[in-house]
Amino acid sequence: MDKEMKEKKGFDPALRRFRAIFYTATIISLICCFIPVPGYSQPDRADELIQKLKNKDSDVRENAAIALVKIGTPAVEPLITALKDEDRIVRYSAARALGEIKDTRAIEPLISVLKDENSNVRWNVARALGMIEDTRVVEPLLAALKDEDWNVRMNAAKALGEIGTSAVEPLIAALKDKDSVVRSGATCALGEIKDARAIEPLISALKDEDSGVRRYATEALVNIGTSAIKPLIAALKDEYPDIQIGAVSALGKIGTSAVKPLIAALKDEDSNVRRNAAFALGKIKDARAVEPLIAALKDKDSDVQHYAARALGEIKDTRAIEPLISVLKDKKTHWSNGMQQRHWVR
Repeated sequence: MDKEMKEKKGFDPALRRFRAIFYTATIISLICCFIPVPGYSQPDRADELIQKLKNKDSDVRENAAIALVKIGTPAVEPLITALKDEDRIVRYSAARALGEIKDTRAIEPLISVLKDENSNVRWNVARALGMIEDTRVVEPLLAALKDEDWNVRMNAAKALGEIGTSAVEPLIAALKDKDSVVRSGATCALGEIKDARAIEPLISALKDEDSGVRRYATEALVNIGTSAIKPLIAALKDEYPDIQIGAVSALGKIGTSAVKPLIAALKDEDSNVRRNAAFALGKIKDARAVEPLIAALKDKDSDVQHYAARALGEIKDTRAIEPLISVLKDKKTHWSNGMQQRHWVR
């Protein structure tokens, strides 16, 4: 009876012995990936693991790639050789592992594979080069911004951003490239690096003929943050309307840290600056701007008055109700009729 119960509960001794042997063998094989065995070098193990990158089982490939990264520098040469393997999975897995290892010996071989026929290989190479973070990869990555594949371009831009301050000057130069895709990638990378040297060039990029470049330049300035506020305030009076619009958008997205400089800008001698400052304050919707905006309702420039009223409507502070009603009653305010068609304070 006891024997029958054990069999029903899965206590078959033969099965238990098989499981024990299987688990032991698995553990030993994993340990062998990381512990040197006499007469069996790490490059040899690297070669063996590279062959496993061809396995149809994705788990086997993933574990082999992890093991190659764990081996580290002894695996670099075999991985460099694997970049030329006929199997695309081996090539991009090798690129990924080389990026994780971060050995500079891999730079030139990886650069040569940036032109691989397979886009998955190319974007993994771009990412790997960014992880190594060496100035030699800047120019090849800039060239990769022109790749026909969107994933390659995106990873090249991210890689340039990861390289950091050493990439700033080449990226600034790339803002003038004839290809809008390169200019867009450069603005994205500069936004990731957040170096103050890029502020003025990015502000100039706000008038780029390509709308995508203008949008990315705005986002880059937002990423740079508070150090961009003063130049952006100055840009509110730029002769180019696109720069004014981009500066307003960036200041609005930077948010509360831009409120005080924008309030001060409501008193600027240039009416364009006052108007744009009022518009940006409406985007930020900070209550500190309410009283200064109420005062701006009496600005000598009717456009400034108009944008101050719109900003107060966006902020929705009850302190603005009476001043706005007074504006509505003012027959001399030429835009008050249009304002009556809107619910400024809800």
